[in-house]
Amino acid sequence: MVRLLADENVPTALVESLRLFGHDVASIREMAPSSSDPDVLALANEQQRVLLTYDTDFGELIFRRQHPTSEGVILLRLPQPTQLHSDRVVEVLRMYDDWSDYFTTVTTDHERRRRLPRQS
Repeated sequence: MVRLLADENVPTALVESLRLFGHDVASIREMAPSSSDPDVLALANEQQRVLLTYDTDFGELIFRRQHPTSEGVILLRLPQPTQLHSDRVVEVLRMYDDWSDYFTTVTTDHERRRRLPRQS
């Protein structure tokens, strides 16, 4: 199972569904609401969790601003949250064993993985 850190924008229903499927999910909404994006990334690294988010700003932060992260990010590009989101996220989490070092974008019908920039 995957150790995840759900960003504040991830619906509680999705967090709870992932937990029911056995994933270890910590939630920014429960732990540290209103945290800045850099603080969320730092917490994901500190706790060795893959960040799960709907926030496209993390791509900018990591690839353009070179903000360090090594644990991986899953960016959900899905329409309005529904039960299908839970099913889709669970499906994608089963596809790969290694989530660290990747920025993964998930849509309703495909996923794209990109290596995170190397930290010096």
